[in-house]
Amino acid sequence: KIVDIFFKKRKSGTERRGDHIEFIMSEVPDSSVAREECVLASESLITNENVEKSEENASEIGAKPKKWRNKDERKKKALLKMAAKKEEEEKWKENAEKNEKMNEKREEKPIQSPPKKKSLRPSGRTKPPGKWKESFWNITEEGKGAEWKDAFYKYCKDDQGKSKEINDDELMEKSWRNVPFDTAREELAKKFQEETKNVESQVREKYEVEAEDHWEKFYVKNKGKFFKDRNYLDTQFAELKLDEEGKSKMNGWKVMEVGCGTGCTLFPMLESHPDTFFYVFDFSKEAVEVLKQNEKYDEKKCKAFVCDVNTQSLPDFIEPESLDMIIMVFVLSAINPDDMNAVLQKLYKALKPGGIFLVRDYGVYDMTHVRFLYKEGRKLAENYYVRADGTRVYYFTTETLSSFFEKAGYKTELSQFDTRELRNRKKMINMYRVWINGKFVKPS
Repeated sequence: KIVDIFFKKRKSGTERRGDHIEFIMSEVPDSSVAREECVLASESLITNENVEKSEENASEIGAKPKKWRNKDERKKKALLKMAAKKEEEEKWKENAEKNEKMNEKREEKPIQSPPKKKSLRPSGRTKPPGKWKESFWNITEEGKGAEWKDAFYKYCKDDQGKSKEINDDELMEKSWRNVPFDTAREELAKKFQEETKNVESQVREKYEVEAEDHWEKFYVKNKGKFFKDRNYLDTQFAELKLDEEGKSKMNGWKVMEVGCGTGCTLFPMLESHPDTFFYVFDFSKEAVEVLKQNEKYDEKKCKAFVCDVNTQSLPDFIEPESLDMIIMVFVLSAINPDDMNAVLQKLYKALKPGGIFLVRDYGVYDMTHVRFLYKEGRKLAENYYVRADGTRVYYFTTETLSSFFEKAGYKTELSQFDTRELRNRKKMINMYRVWINGKFVKPS
């Protein structure tokens, strides 16, 4: 009776849906059994009422109840999937038929010869069409079974017209060997050297003004990781060798290195010549800072400072005629050839009478020199080029190296090429390298 009264009131609007429990609590006496029965009865009536309303709403709209609608949706989805599969199968059959027809046509056509392979540059890029009739990378090797390839050309003949022989057994244990200067390569390179044009004077002046900035960027980028320690210098110059007892011949000497970089020449020499004092300088502040941060740097044995020998004079603590030796390793080539004479004269004053000047640098027709012969916009002057990073390099002949020093007042004792064939075993490539060694003395 209490539940019926509540539903009558709810239909009339006096009671809201969900208030049946409060109504029952207020009307039913304190008997737990009676209250529970009233709550269960009211909840069952509410659920039945909700189902009746949902069916009435669905019939008014023209739709089916939810339980029937779910079945219809599943059927529709299944039919759509079946139709999509059929379409995919039909497309696959059509493509298969087309491929069969194409294969039949190809079989009917005569077999064509494969296209010719384009000749590649050493860098892997294709050769520009019609630039030169001959090229280093176009010359083929005679004979079969050759495994090692030259970085720039595979075959070259000597003066007598005989093919060069490479003794592989000799090179199995080491990755380089000394070879004579390649005159055939020289003749071939001269043809390309004549065809390459110099850059305009404005471009050359620009690189001259920005030289210090380019080297500064180089050392900021690479720090001391680019160049390895030059432990081989004692094999190139007898003055740097130790005697039979393992002692230095330069005890008590004062030696100056021009263009020290990050110390790849200084630190090996400090170990082999501990009783020699070294002055080292470079015009890159970054390079000198990296050198001073090295653990091997000792101010008692060496003094590093910043100086541009091309535009500045040497500091006062380097007195005239006080040095026993001056060393330049791959540095003279970075100076403009027009300024080399003035630089060498400036260093001449600091050297003692009878003092020694040792030079190691790049020789003509080195592997790096040959690269510039087919690149436009790199030639600043004869044998003088600019690299991709803006730094410059000059390639010496034995005659030009001697002439620069003799004009400055030195006497030539040694000027010769150091030619080697290096091998990259991973890529199976031969590399022809040309360096130049020079020893010059200030007359007493």
